Amino acid sequence: MQEKLTEYKTVATFLDDANFSEVIKHMRAWNSEQLAEFQLHYPHAIDHLKEPEFDDFWEAWRDKLRIPGSPDFRFMAQPGIKDVELVIGYVSFLLDLEAKDAKGGYPSIYSVRRQLHQIYTELNHATEEDLQRTAGFLYNLEAFAKLQQCPGYLALANGYMQLALRYQQMRLEEQSAAAFQLCWKFLHLAALSEPHSQEAINNAYFGRGLSLSNPFRLQSVIEMKSYCRKAADELLPLDAQTSAEKAAVIMYRHSNKLRDLAEDVRPSLGM
Repeated sequence: MQEKLTEYKTVATFLDDANFSEVIKHMRAWNSEQLAEFQLHYPHAIDHLKEPEFDDFWEAWRDKLRIPGSPDFRFMAQPGIKDVELVIGYVSFLLDLEAKDAKGGYPSIYSVRRQLHQIYTELNHATEEDLQRTAGFLYNLEAFAKLQQCPGYLALANGYMQLALRYQQMRLEEQSAAAFQLCWKFLHLAALSEPHSQEAINNAYFGRGLSLSNPFRLQSVIEMKSYCRKAADELLPLDAQTSAEKAAVIMYRHSNKLRDLAEDVRPSLGM
């Protein structure tokens, strides 16, 4: 381990000195685990690794990435997400999965979805205060969701659905209605962005489609809206749906400008 730490320190020094050719020379010999470990020890290194001199290197690494059990799957170049972000996000997620005590590597659609899943598994015992914290966490993910496009919006929609169902279970109708309306808003955003999110959808769900975006294995946004409408019943009347859709359209129209402003925004995975 000490030998690897020395190697990582050497590469970090080369980065600080802008000796990018030496960095590439060293990193070409690394595997995904080493890359994730380096990011864990030097989290700010990615700022240097985004430099144009590394573009070909990260494109090649993305091309060689594979997922277990799906040798034919390929990650795609994703608009709004640099190859370095995609690669480091995915390999950091894998390292987190293997760790007994997850340390929280570079945030990605994979790590965020995992974090949200862990939160949802505990919602059956959540207090109203717990739900308020979860709502705050979801709100703080909005800029990140805009960068991820359709998968990001679906992650938020699923989150608000889980909140709405728990509030409903607790007979807190006002809070449940608000959560259902937010779920509808982000489902509508997902529908608006889906035609322009094919690369993001491919990468987020490993080529398996939208059914991996939700615990109900619903395969389209239309099905998700139908489920939301039935679950909410009178808590999501037509005027609330219309209001949510109008809010979604306004956000979508400004999404390109907001995405530019939020280009370097990354969520904290802490609560």
